[in-house]
Amino acid sequence: MLVNDKVLHYRENPLSTPQPPSIPQAVYGALSASGFPFQTAVTRLIAETQNYSVASQEFPWRDPDGNDQFLDIVAENGAFTLCLECKKTQKQTLIFLAPDRLLNTHRIRCTFLTRVRDATRRLETSRADWEFAPLSLESSFCVVSTSDKGKDQRMLEKDARQVVLAAAAYATAMRSSDRFQETFDIDRPIIPLIVTNAPLFIALYDPLNVSLESGQFIDRPEVVPAKWVRFRKAFTSDGRVNPDEQTVLIVGAIHLQELLELLNWISHRPIDVR
Repeated sequence: MLVNDKVLHYRENPLSTPQPPSIPQAVYGALSASGFPFQTAVTRLIAETQNYSVASQEFPWRDPDGNDQFLDIVAENGAFTLCLECKKTQKQTLIFLAPDRLLNTHRIRCTFLTRVRDATRRLETSRADWEFAPLSLESSFCVVSTSDKGKDQRMLEKDARQVVLAAAAYATAMRSSDRFQETFDIDRPIIPLIVTNAPLFIALYDPLNVSLESGQFIDRPEVVPAKWVRFRKAFTSDGRVNPDEQTVLIVGAIHLQELLELLNWISHRPIDVR
């Protein structure tokens, strides 16, 4: 009744209604600059996508240098787990290089959990290639433009390395989880994925079209837009002496739901286990 009485009082006496405080422009500026609203939008999209659930948000983990980190989102499907980092940007454009030919592939190399077939029935982590639909370009080179003219650039490797390490940390946590110890009985890939609002492009070219004198293209390469790309690289920061390659899925945010609906493993057993 008290709330209703107040509402009635305000309606009958609009001049006596307390005015909200003036909101500093810095509040809206901070909200506009923050990546957290973008992350919450991605979380909601995953939660509303059939066959997926959000297992964790802001999952805490520690990097090899001892620094505390947080994995943005962990999403689970009945057959695999996705570890997602959300990257919001205002100026970045991602251009993946495809020299010689457009190499479309199903393969994803990632960490996976497997149950040891002995009396202990313990869970262990390993790494292998898997085959997952849909097809996409697989590239080891990405040019990230941070200006309209494309002159300022940064490396995608830093973000990819971070989500690869986070996925490995989450896999380790899953090994000791009571829930997985009781119910887990099939190999489970843990796939790193970066969701970004940056536009993605693929540059198709013949390496002979690159001048050895200037290092620049002789003729403009063919550039086509992409929805998602497999970024495959060797990362050394997990302490391995001979690191092997790993795959990070890079997807434009507006295409994330389409990717989730199409993402499905073809090989139910790992290939080339290491």
